[in-house]
Amino acid sequence: MILSVIIIKPRTGKFQELLDVLHFVQECTTMKTGCLYSETFIRHGGEEKVLYMEHWESAEHLSRHVLSKHYAYVLTAIELAAEPPVVSIFDVVERKGLELIRTLRGWEAEVGKDAKTKGN
Repeated sequence: MILSVIIIKPRTGKFQELLDVLHFVQECTTMKTGCLYSETFIRHGGEEKVLYMEHWESAEHLSRHVLSKHYAYVLTAIELAAEPPVVSIFDVVERKGLELIRTLRGWEAEVGKDAKTKGN
């Protein structure tokens, strides 16, 4: 499982253009073979930044995507940045979920109980 995360601080006056490009990329990417998830997030407060995330089945799927003509739109979005974006690619070896939270908090594995009343 591969996660691609790009954090972009848009140039002045380019915020909406950046969002439009990333939303287009997101719609197209989600339909690609091997793409599990694609989403755009906006950070409000302080410096406005945009986080674009893709979740891929494998490194091979991500590689095909990066080498595709479609990826040029991601590069276009990066060109709208006021400063070099933070680009992170994570190769996830193990995924842990609610089970880990339950274990760490000492919760029982029962579903449906009020989480506020459990643990500390």
